[in-house]
Amino acid sequence: MHGSSSTKTPIIKNVPKLYYLKFLLLALGYGFNGTTFTGIPFLFYRGKMNCIDANNNLYSCSTEQACANPYGFVEQTEYPQIGSIVSLLDLYCERRVLEAWIQTLGQFGKLIAYVILIFFPVKKQIKEYVIFGSFIIVGLVLMSLEYLQEIEMFFIAFFTWYLLFSVFYGLIYTHITDVYPYIISENGSAYINTSWPGIMIVFIAYSYFFGTWENILIQFTGIPLFLIGVSSFALKFYMERNSEYINFAEQVQEEQKQLQSQQEIPVEINQSTMEKLKENYQDVKNNKQLRDNLMIWSLGWTCNGLCYFGCYFQLNTLQGNLYLNNLMSTLFEVLASVMAVIIVMRMNLKNVIVTTYFIIGFSFTSCIFVSNDFSQNPSFSSLIINLSPVVIAKVSYEIMWTVLIKYQNTVFATKYHQIQFSFSNMVAMIACNAIPFYKYFMEQLNLSPFIGYGLFCLAASYFSTQFIEIQSGSQQEPLKEPLKKEEFQNIELDEIYEMDQKLSKIQI
Repeated sequence: MHGSSSTKTPIIKNVPKLYYLKFLLLALGYGFNGTTFTGIPFLFYRGKMNCIDANNNLYSCSTEQACANPYGFVEQTEYPQIGSIVSLLDLYCERRVLEAWIQTLGQFGKLIAYVILIFFPVKKQIKEYVIFGSFIIVGLVLMSLEYLQEIEMFFIAFFTWYLLFSVFYGLIYTHITDVYPYIISENGSAYINTSWPGIMIVFIAYSYFFGTWENILIQFTGIPLFLIGVSSFALKFYMERNSEYINFAEQVQEEQKQLQSQQEIPVEINQSTMEKLKENYQDVKNNKQLRDNLMIWSLGWTCNGLCYFGCYFQLNTLQGNLYLNNLMSTLFEVLASVMAVIIVMRMNLKNVIVTTYFIIGFSFTSCIFVSNDFSQNPSFSSLIINLSPVVIAKVSYEIMWTVLIKYQNTVFATKYHQIQFSFSNMVAMIACNAIPFYKYFMEQLNLSPFIGYGLFCLAASYFSTQFIEIQSGSQQEPLKEPLKKEEFQNIELDEIYEMDQKLSKIQI
């Protein structure tokens, strides 16, 4: 009798071509949504300010000086191909706060999406309808901006776009496991993730020639997403009415059952119910070790979010070439993904976490010595100094995302992963919602927003030294804290008698 192989061998080896096409459409939908982040520096681009003097001459000035100048100002752009939302809606001076509102409503949409997914899990049978429907709705909303260009419509568009993308993002990985054969789903997440930087590199090249907000939101994002959604639905309906694909879908379900029975793929357990959340909440409340690890892990996860989202909000104000900055930023994401794999395989993760957050924090807080006035032409050295926080943020985010996900198995028993991940994402999203207004506030003080991110990461580095690791592979609950004196005094005599009887039986 042969022993069971440790290698996961797919039962289905021949996959119909339309399944690959369907998966490709899913990856493209994910990639084209990348403009939710990469498009920000172009959509909200601001040129240099030139003030007008009494003789109608122009001179370079800061944003604050331009707004206070009684003779007015003129915006000088280095990139005439860019037509930003800032210019369209005149988001200067006292109206600049509206830019923060647009971005904040987008982030708030993400928060709402996450709350929905926690408390109202999407059933397996309708996931495809939700995913493909999100493509179509986002496409229609963004395309409507061609005709409805009021500030209120941009509020609605960004809120809807970010909300539906976050719903899609929350469903895509489980959807791949639900629908696709193991030969695809085994590395499905890796294939999906590569579509993001790949399409964003194409986007940066595209925006170099077609950089207006209409080109970005409508032509590059809205229309493709709408077509992807319609094509996905058409493909879905065709496959559901074709006997070949009906039979193959049944084979996929049978394959999943066999792999699960062999423990090749863990059986999915629904931990999204309110009862499970309440039970785990009580454990967190009564267990100091678990509670401390949860807070520290959430602090680190939030630091990741601030680094990643914060640098995108800052890219359009950094010195140097806007397109080169974005291209380098995207390429470093790819490099960091490779580095993360090596790190989790070869290094002590706790030391990596502490050291990396310290490096990030030190680098970011050093920005206090760098001028936030970008009105002058930058030298090569100043370009390196100003771009370095973005490079550090992008590399660290990609590395630390993987490291923290891997490290959670060392500091949390498996049963707590749901509440730990849900709580951490909630905290991170709340913090990221504050970035647009925080950036606006720091700019009023003529300070770099990276300073605040740095202080946050230094705190994450310090508290990460206090992680308490559980025994590797243990699924047991950590011991609860002993009763406090006042709690012990509240125990009734009957309860003490009952406890004494139980102890007597154990001794016997």
